[in-house]
Amino acid sequence: MLKIILGYPIQVVQNISKSVLNVLDASKRPVQSSVLTSKGFVKAFIVASMIAGVYYYFEPFGIQLYNSANKNLLILLSSMVGLIGLFLSDYSLPAIFKSYFRITSWSIRKEISLNILRFFFVGLMVMVLGNQTGLTNFNLPLFLLKFTALGSLLSIAIAFYKEKSLRNRFEAKAKEINESLLTLKYENSGNNPFPVIKFSGSNDKISIIPNQLISLEVSKYKTDFIYQNIFGTVNKTLDINSKDVLKELNEHIQFKQLNKKVYVNL
Repeated sequence: MLKIILGYPIQVVQNISKSVLNVLDASKRPVQSSVLTSKGFVKAFIVASMIAGVYYYFEPFGIQLYNSANKNLLILLSSMVGLIGLFLSDYSLPAIFKSYFRITSWSIRKEISLNILRFFFVGLMVMVLGNQTGLTNFNLPLFLLKFTALGSLLSIAIAFYKEKSLRNRFEAKAKEINESLLTLKYENSGNNPFPVIKFSGSNDKISIIPNQLISLEVSKYKTDFIYQNIFGTVNKTLDINSKDVLKELNEHIQFKQLNKKVYVNL
């Protein structure tokens, strides 16, 4: 009995350690990044609107005691500096530390670190402005540390939820594509037994058989191609209208659209 009682705390510590290691291992999983994208702008304006809404309707942190005529202006400025805080975390830092914020190596742990930076910079900008103008009475830096600590806990939950949600969505899409492969019947276009697919841009051109083309990513005025030749795999970007690219692709059934921009050779 005594052995069991003494061994229980050790077992609890081992279980906690195992859970922490599992979380750390899971945090290495890749996740889609939104840094340096238009989604970052949308999120920033949503956060700015939330700050303005909370300050205006609930008047927390001593705002209810502020009676100056410029109160609404300061609330608007608070939302704007919150916007600047998000721009710092989502655009300035990624532009400076490019290797860390590289999209191809983005993971859950990096997403967590970015979320923590978001909470810190937004809190710092909003709280300092509020205290300096007299609109708020935050106990700095203690309140900022508490706010960032709370944000850290939320960041972990948000990052894991985002990864799980996106993984489920992408797995469903992959299943849909794989099922479509079972019924795919490829036929050569027209009567040409040796079809050639051609893309001519203002800077270069590509002329290959369809099955040499692995994938491509289309934008309005340029397209990134990945294809094979006798030397291996080639990456090439052409300055070409997206309509011309899609017109050529439509002649060959083996190319499948994965999303708005990406097409792959099934």
